[in-house]
Amino acid sequence: MSRGLDLAQILQDHRGEIATAWAEMVHRLPDSHYNERPLEELRASTMRGLGAIIEALRGGSYTALEAYLTDVSLTRLEMGFDISEVIEALLLCKDAILPFIWQAFPPDSADAREAIAQLDGCLRRMIGRFGHLYAEGMGRRLARQADRLRAVNEVGRQIASFLSLDELLPYVVTLLRETFHYYNVNISLLDPEAGEMVLRASAGEFAGEPPLGVRVKVGEEGIVGWVAAKGEPLLVNDVSRDPRYYPLEALKGTRSELAVPIVAGGKVVGVLDVESTEVGAFGEEDFFTLRTLADQIAVAIENARLCGGCILHRP
Repeated sequence: MSRGLDLAQILQDHRGEIATAWAEMVHRLPDSHYNERPLEELRASTMRGLGAIIEALRGGSYTALEAYLTDVSLTRLEMGFDISEVIEALLLCKDAILPFIWQAFPPDSADAREAIAQLDGCLRRMIGRFGHLYAEGMGRRLARQADRLRAVNEVGRQIASFLSLDELLPYVVTLLRETFHYYNVNISLLDPEAGEMVLRASAGEFAGEPPLGVRVKVGEEGIVGWVAAKGEPLLVNDVSRDPRYYPLEALKGTRSELAVPIVAGGKVVGVLDVESTEVGAFGEEDFFTLRTLADQIAVAIENARLCGGCILHRP
């Protein structure tokens, strides 16, 4: 039996203990984002990582390890982790494994040295591949940020070109959907006399016609109604668990929702919200984009109010 198979068996026999030790080491890293993550989340990650290492040692297949590293690079990047702290966490795997190698083989024996060499080889490949994936992920993230800035600038340009609200609002929701592939994008405006939010523009994957004109009571119905009443953004990672969610037949696929108020003249005049078919789909970049666009829409609404609602048409 090869030393690779011996090491794989050691890891398999003690997988739970090693995963726990590795997760606890990672959790204790000083001045690290890992301090803020739940220990059980870290242990689930280390269990998966160990499984991928075992597969690589046993059969020489790095498919599972590639999948694990891709997931780590994407999730930690989105959470704002620095590459150096992620690499440090990955390398702690060796510290967690060494006691079990020395338990299986005398520390100064050729068997122990060979097992450690096998582990080092696997870790070198793992770190090298992770660095490549992380760089790719950073490139994609920068590209998304550039897309967001372009969308924000384009909406600002259209507002400056004096579009009417009836033209501007459908344009904004369509631009957001096409740029960021949201399941659905909505803009609702306040009907102050009725105390209701009225859906004025929508772009998405509807089961039927867009539900334009749908009304919800401010402070009483739906996430949009809540945001309009509170004047605060609201992120709902799982709408099935939030009683504020107001389901629409035309949007059965919604699983998460992010909504931000449109504030003009110090008052909430509307709500911009986006929906996804995935639980926990939205992050800080989505918050930034929606807040910025909501501010720009507010400018257009305020301009229309100051001019009696009769401007914002192309010259």
